[in-house]
Amino acid sequence: MHAFRYLKMISFLSHVSVCNLTQTTMQRNLRIRGNFVQTPELGDLGILRDHLLVTDDKGVIVIFEPASSQSELTSCFTLPRGQFIMPTFVDTHLHAPQFLYQGNGLHLPLMQWLDEYAFRAEERLDGDPQLARKVYAQLARRLIQFGTSTVLLFGTIKEETNLILADAMKTAGLRAFVGKLSMDMLSKPSYIEPSADASIRAAQSFAEKCMAMNSSSHPHEHLLEPVLTPRFVPTCSDELLSGLGGLAAQHNLKIQSHLAEALDQVDFVRKQRGAEDIDIFDQYGLLTPRTVQAHCTFLNAPSLTRLSNRGTAIAHCPLSNSYFSAEPFPLREALDAGVKVGLGTDIAGGYALDIMNAMRHAVSVSRIREGNHQVAEREQQEETKQSLAINWIEALYLATKGGAQALGLKTGAFTIGAPFDAQQIQLLDSEGNGVGALDFFDLEDGGLTMEMIEKWWCVGERGNRIGIYDEIITSRPQYMTVSISNTIPEQNRGEPWYEDGNIILMNNDTAFKAGCLTFSGRFLRLCQVFKGMIAQHSPVLRQRIQVEAASVELIEGCPAIVLDDSTADLAHFLDVIHGCERAFRLATKNDFLNLVGILRIATKYDAKMLRQRALQPLKKVYPSTLPQWDDAFESNSLLWVLDAVTTINMAREFDALSILPAAFVFLANSTMAREAFGVSIFQTQPLRFAPGLMRAEDVKVLTLMKEYNQHSIARTLRFLRDQGKERHSLCQRSLESACCSSKFTGMFIALSVLVATAEAPVGYPTFVVRVHEVINREDFCRSCRDRVEAGLDRRRRAWWRGVPEAIGFGGWDDERLI
Repeated sequence: MHAFRYLKMISFLSHVSVCNLTQTTMQRNLRIRGNFVQTPELGDLGILRDHLLVTDDKGVIVIFEPASSQSELTSCFTLPRGQFIMPTFVDTHLHAPQFLYQGNGLHLPLMQWLDEYAFRAEERLDGDPQLARKVYAQLARRLIQFGTSTVLLFGTIKEETNLILADAMKTAGLRAFVGKLSMDMLSKPSYIEPSADASIRAAQSFAEKCMAMNSSSHPHEHLLEPVLTPRFVPTCSDELLSGLGGLAAQHNLKIQSHLAEALDQVDFVRKQRGAEDIDIFDQYGLLTPRTVQAHCTFLNAPSLTRLSNRGTAIAHCPLSNSYFSAEPFPLREALDAGVKVGLGTDIAGGYALDIMNAMRHAVSVSRIREGNHQVAEREQQEETKQSLAINWIEALYLATKGGAQALGLKTGAFTIGAPFDAQQIQLLDSEGNGVGALDFFDLEDGGLTMEMIEKWWCVGERGNRIGIYDEIITSRPQYMTVSISNTIPEQNRGEPWYEDGNIILMNNDTAFKAGCLTFSGRFLRLCQVFKGMIAQHSPVLRQRIQVEAASVELIEGCPAIVLDDSTADLAHFLDVIHGCERAFRLATKNDFLNLVGILRIATKYDAKMLRQRALQPLKKVYPSTLPQWDDAFESNSLLWVLDAVTTINMAREFDALSILPAAFVFLANSTMAREAFGVSIFQTQPLRFAPGLMRAEDVKVLTLMKEYNQHSIARTLRFLRDQGKERHSLCQRSLESACCSSKFTGMFIALSVLVATAEAPVGYPTFVVRVHEVINREDFCRSCRDRVEAGLDRRRRAWWRGVPEAIGFGGWDDERLI
């Protein structure tokens, strides 16, 4: 399958300009016109207004220059006002298994925290592959949401679990550097490798298998990369470190570890080995240009110079350093020494997965260092030298270009010959208002300014990121819609069909494809059209893909599977199979129509799990138990918003019969039924059916439901009337006083009028409320009041039990309603 880097966008918004989209669809390069933001050098913010960026079919930037210098600008996508494109983030230090307990245990010192939380979580994932898949898949989704497309990962000691991690990153389309932990001493007896030799063999085996997971086709040959990962000096013997150093040199492998992280760790190494850990790493050839060392908070100037000379990079993790290190990282000194520095979230030593959080903390910590430095120099009456603080522009460089350089990548800036890794940021909506937490009061017509970008850097949030894109298209967790011309040129099938490859789902006018951005209304859906995910949910589509993929025509190198479903239904289907929980929301009538679309396509393609998920919110509105009915009636305004007729028609069409009884109960007494059919529940004439509104069979069922409610009301009123025929033997009133029996007659008359005007059956909570009001107003004795309330409760429960039978079912336990 031909894999290429391609960003195609179509918007259903009027303010988005799409130029000659059909023609662009058939090309394999990308053309975007708009504002671009980057930090190509430390401290240098580039705001490139009205530029044109073009990539080749491999996603490499071939043109990046002012749009005014281009004579041909018709076949391009133009960014709306208030949006810009910038490089994606690079996370240079993240413990993937620790995502399991992110945000816990941060009150402990490092070595105790490792023992009580880190090792325990890592061991748990090593023993539970299913949990590992769940955790790592969610981690990948979160990284994408936070704008991170490249990540350097610590894994666990078990090879299988690390391969699961690599597969999760690959499936999501992330560029991942994955490290299998190596540790042969001073760990839990149940979480340690048996020997240095065994650890070295396991590291080599993982490296080979990880590399084998990549395809030979561009760009997949560098989607995954294994990293030798001695956890840190305290858990690695000299034999293990020596062997890993030799392995790195022999196979040119990357290396990662922790260096001079915390006071207790530094002291432990000095007592254990009689040396500094930087000397030990250097001794065994583990400080190389392909090494990234995390933290480094206790390094002095000579040590920083040594790292610079070795070409070793540092992953600066300001948030976790604040929790676990007694020293802040000397960031300004490291940069001045020429050390390559990127930012790391250090999950779960740091609690936030968002690199923007790391940027902000990096600036805050540096400013505190500078303040302390000024105080110390003032006390010593020395002249202040260069500031130790960094600014937000320098932090942005560390999160993008700095991280890319630390990992030896060409990404991080928009330069000719570099891969196009980008995220699309929205500051303003179509009316010129700030998006999310952003507020702008003095905007000028000049367009994007440094102040606007700085405000986004300070208070922007995930909602401002409306798209993320990199060169990996096979499993990019996004989809796009583009208009497809009626005549699509046939392309010869010249490449293999990968098990994890792309497909295109099409209907008459829309195609859905992995790796690109799409808009629907104002919301960007981040979903992928990925063969494995579709096949997992739908055996029907799985069979179609297996049968058709080898013979259908290709579009952009991908098999095109043509379906006859509507564009909206397909879009919702793709949302839900890739975890979009918002698709199952039911708060408005539009949400209801979306759920109907999901049910329609899930039923058609036998996607049982999605069908059950779509039915759950509907069952809360139209439940099968009396307490749930009371709750829905009293607190769920959707009963009055949703179209009960459409609900009944939908339930029949998709065999979702469990919601029918409650829907008929509501419809039989709703204002809509009286308006649509022109009847009152006390009228005896047949329902007048509006042609096309409801099936004739269901109009008859509705009539039966109306009659059943009438009978239930009549029985209840007779019960109340009979209570007043004579004084009950348990009545606590004396013969000389007014007895309760006379009041029952008054209550019967009052409730009869209520029913005649409000038309509420005995099952409706409003009827019960009115009964209580009358009882309390008429001052019944306790025995008579309790007797009436118990009798009403029995009749309500009897009414509810009889609802299914009234409309042709065998009861609530009828298998058709389960």
